[in-house]
Order: sequence, then structure tokens, then C-alpha cells
Amino acid sequence: MMRYNDDTVKKAMLAELKIIILIGQHLNIVNFLGAVDEKVRNHELMIVLEYCPYGNIRDFMHNYKLKFVDCSSQSLEAWRTDSTISDEMTSEEGLFRTRFNTKDLICWSKQIADGMAFLKSKNVCHGDLAARNVLLCEKNVVKISDFGLARAYNYGGFYKKTGKDRLPYKWLALESLSLQIFNIATDVWSYGVLLWELFSLGIAPYPGIPLDDSFYTLLLEGYRMEKPRYANGKTYDIMCMCWKADPKLRPSFANLAEMFNAMIPSDLQDHYATLNDSYNDENNHCLNDNNQCENV
Repeated sequence: MMRYNDDTVKKAMLAELKIIILIGQHLNIVNFLGAVDEKVRNHELMIVLEYCPYGNIRDFMHNYKLKFVDCSSQSLEAWRTDSTISDEMTSEEGLFRTRFNTKDLICWSKQIADGMAFLKSKNVCHGDLAARNVLLCEKNVVKISDFGLARAYNYGGFYKKTGKDRLPYKWLALESLSLQIFNIATDVWSYGVLLWELFSLGIAPYPGIPLDDSFYTLLLEGYRMEKPRYANGKTYDIMCMCWKADPKLRPSFANLAEMFNAMIPSDLQDHYATLNDSYNDENNHCLNDNNQCENV
């Protein structure tokens, strides 16, 4: 149950609800289950979302970093033989063990790219993609959450921010910092910063660099964060691709998902694809229902 005191908050909450409903269902999105708005005039709104029991991945990494197993220097073939969080989860008892390793970071990276590719297919820009807004669930599934800054776009493929929302400056692309422009390419930049968070085990981006008027100039002149401790050369190259000054040179989320998918075993690829089947079925069911209504 959410309570609010003014029309500005009410408008923001309803806008976020509208975006969540627009998006539809996907394994790697915190999915909308229902809402009760009958008391909205009394400043009450109930939104029901999927439950993600293990919190956001930034806090998870902070809490359990001493149990992290670094295999970033190993070959991909060696990674394929290591266990992941999902291997250590006993679903019957709902137990969750907290040892995690580099392959988990790869799996999370792949899933987040999948979720963002789905958002792109819906012409939705997230606007606040960061580790604090990605939640961890059973079977090592991660879900993108917090759509308070998300917007749908149509003409021109972007939207320009005009409100007074607080912005996550250290995750913003150059064009977002200078022109307040947001689109899927600016989300790709933010994804690169999120990757840096993952492979540093949750360190805040741009450590030691003040967030002042010189921050934008520093990025404009070509500064980019150094390779985080637990990234290998390939994952760092992907981060740098996301931070290209020219938005047209940044990879798509579909391509990013393919890059990380190639790093995990085929059985894990099948695992996540199978888990998403029920969400695809739900989307198809909703689409068929809408088509039937239009034909009546």
C-alpha cells in the first residue's frame, strides 16, 4: 500500500504504473500483477508486483563479498565447470546460499541485457539503470525494477527531460548530462556503469572523483573508469563499448545479451530461456485477448 500527500506524487505514481502495465511480462523485469485504485482519491494506491526475496544485487554483493570466488583470470572453459548461486540453491526448502563467483556476474549481466532488450522492443527507456535497481530472485534470476524515471518514446526515438526529478548523474550518458536527452542509447551507457558496479562487487562508480561542474568535462575529454578488479579484458571491452561518446557506436542490448550469453554454458542458456517461456505465453495470451476485443 502506497500513501501520498500531494498531486505531484500521485501523478508520478500513476505514470509509473502506466509504464509497468505497458511493458508486459518478462523474466528479467519485476512484473506487474495487479493494482487497487479505488481509494486513489483518499491518497492510497495498492500496486502488486512480483516478490524478489533477496533484495538488490548491489546490497547482496556488499553483504556477501567475502564469499565471492574470483575466477576472472580463468579460461571460459574453466568457468563452465564452476558452480553458480543457482547450483547451490535448494528450491524445495527455499534455501539460498551466499557464495557467488564470476560466472554469476556474467549470468546477471546477460539477464539484465535481455530485460533491457525487451524494454527496447516496447519503446521504453528505463532512465535509472543501476545495480540498486536490479533485484535477485530464486534460481539466480535477476529482475530490473524501479520505473519511476522510465518513459515511453515514439517520434525521434528519445524523450527530453523537463521535470524536476532527481537524476543519477554518475550513471548518465554525455548527452543526458548536457542536453537532458534520454533513450535506449543512454540506457546502454548506464548499463556499462552497472557492469562496472558488478565487476567491482558494488563499489560506487567513479571512486574519488567529485560530482561537480568538472565531471561532465572530464567525460567529454575522454576519461573512462579503469577496469574493475574482477573483470577480464573482454568484459571491460564491453563496458568501453557502452561508453562511446557517439550514441550510434554503442552496441544494442540484443548484441550485449549475445556477448554475455556466449560466455555461459549451453545448459544455463537453456535454463534462462525455459524460465522465460511462461512470460512469453502470458504476453501472447494478453495480445490474443486484445485482438479479440478489437474484432468485436
